[in-house]
Amino acid sequence: MGRLFSLRGTARVADNAIGTESLLIDYVSPDRQRAWKIEAAWLWPVEARGDMAADNVGQMVVQACLHTDTITFPNFDALNNPADNRLCGWYQQQYMQRSDSAVFDFIVANGTSLADNRFLIDPDTMVTKELYLSLSSTRDGTTSPDRLWGWMVLLREMKVSPAESLFAQIKGMGQDVTV
Repeated sequence: MGRLFSLRGTARVADNAIGTESLLIDYVSPDRQRAWKIEAAWLWPVEARGDMAADNVGQMVVQACLHTDTITFPNFDALNNPADNRLCGWYQQQYMQRSDSAVFDFIVANGTSLADNRFLIDPDTMVTKELYLSLSSTRDGTTSPDRLWGWMVLLREMKVSPAESLFAQIKGMGQDVTV
C-alpha cells in the first residue's frame, strides 16, 4: 500500500445556498504513474456557535460532494446525484440549531459525533488530476448567514500504469452515466 496523505481546510457557504466549489488538489505532472484513492472524508461546522439569526430555531440539512471535475450545480439535489460520473463522494447530515441569544446559538449534528460525519465514498475512483469539494445548506428560517465548514480528506497514493491513469481521468470527467 502507498503512503496516506491528509488534506484539510475550510469552505464557506451561506445558509440556504449552494456554495462555490473548492479545489482540494490539482496534480499537474507529466508523470502519469501516480494516482490517489480516497480513503475517507469528513465535514463539520467550524462555527458551531455561529450566528443563527432571530428566526432560526429548528433544523438544517447540509449536503456536500467530492468531485473530479468542475461542476455548476443547477439545484441542491444535484449534489447527491450519483448519475454524474464526476461525483465520487457524498455527504448529507441533519443538524439541529437553536437561537436563544447571541450567547447560546449553536448547531449540532443530530445523533452523531464529529468523527461520524463521514462521506460515502465511491471505492472505484482514482484521483489522477483534480479533486473538488462542493457543499450546500438548507435550513429553517428566512435569514442566511455565512457559515464556515471544516473538511478533511484522506488520500492513499497509488502507483498506476499510464493507461490506468488516463482511463481514470476520462472516467472522472463530465459524463452522464444514466444513459
